[in-house]
Parts: sequence; structure tokens; C-alpha cells
Amino acid sequence: MDEPSRISVLVEAAFDHDAPLARLARSLRTSAAVADGDMPIRSVALLGVDAPVKAAALAANLAVVYAQAGSPTLLVDAAAGKVTQADLFATAPSEGLTGALIASAPAMQFVRPTAVRHLSVLPAGRSLADTAASLDAAPFHRRIVPLLETFDIMIVSGSLHHHEVPAFCAAIDAAVLVVQRHVTQLQIIRQATERLRQLDTHLLGVIVAD
Repeated sequence: MDEPSRISVLVEAAFDHDAPLARLARSLRTSAAVADGDMPIRSVALLGVDAPVKAAALAANLAVVYAQAGSPTLLVDAAAGKVTQADLFATAPSEGLTGALIASAPAMQFVRPTAVRHLSVLPAGRSLADTAASLDAAPFHRRIVPLLETFDIMIVSGSLHHHEVPAFCAAIDAAVLVVQRHVTQLQIIRQATERLRQLDTHLLGVIVAD
């Protein structure tokens, strides 16, 4: 890491391998590595349910631990939350995911490097907040998934919109639900779990944030 001061303290794995989020991220990476399936998991969505900051931070830390292991890693911000991956990693301005989905230019044009070796970020983009609910699987699969020809692993920072699993999860191999203790209703978790099953997206686990 060349410029650690540019990275948010929420990205604990970039500073301390034994920090709580770093350990949790490594555990999730192991779960993805040993998950049942015919093909290896190469894309993982972290979906915040009433826990947007914790979900964004966990996505960032998971991306860092993959990168630290030497895997060229792409972190995609599809959450449009108050805490953005561009903020966490202080990346250069970009039209980000919004631009990559609608532009004719190569999606790689919107990707930005970070101070963490092997880690790049596709920021949300300035107008993603207006379109996050309608992120469809087809354009995501057509424009974003091919970036795995350049990267070994893709981590997507996302959220449930009105408690609905985002459609782009149909193009993602696996997902983690990040819920808020004493806030997120069990029924919402059950519905999200069933929807992921219908989309054939492997559920790696449910993380309960305090």
C-alpha cells in the first residue's frame, strides 16, 4: 500500500490484519473458497439490510483481503449510500457504475485504482442514487461481468431497496446479507434468502451488525 493515509479507517484490513473486520472478511473469503458448486465463486455481493455503513465497510474489507492475497480485485459500488467506496478509498472522480452501464465506451474506462495493491474500484457514479432501484441483471451482466476477464474476483457493495434483493444479483455468484441487530425483521431476511435462491445466487451467510 503506497498511501495508507488516503484510505478510511473503516477499511480496517488495510491497516491491521487482526482487526475485527479484517478477520470477518477473511472468514467470508474462506467460505467463498469452500462453497459447494460446479464453478468457483468469482463475484460476491454484500447486501446491506438496514445496515448500509457496515455493509459498505465489510465490502471494502473483503475486497482488500482478496487483493492482499494477490488476486486482482474489482470493488463495484452499487449501493448509492451515504458512505461510498470512492470515499473509503479516496479514488479519482469517475462516472462509475452509472457511466459503465449506459456508455458505449469500455467499462474499464470507469474503473479507478486505489492505494491498495491489486485493488481497483468502480465507483457508484454521481447519478446512481436515482437509478439504484432499477439496476437490472441484463445490463450488469453485459457491461460489468466481463470485467472479470481482467480481474480475478469482483466484490459488489449493494443494498436492499425497499427490502427487495436487487435484480443484478442474478448476475452474481454469491451474496452476503448484512443486517442490523434489533432492527431488521426476520421475515425480511427470509424473503431475501428465498429471492437469492430463486436467482441461483449462493448465500454465503448473514452478518448481524450491532
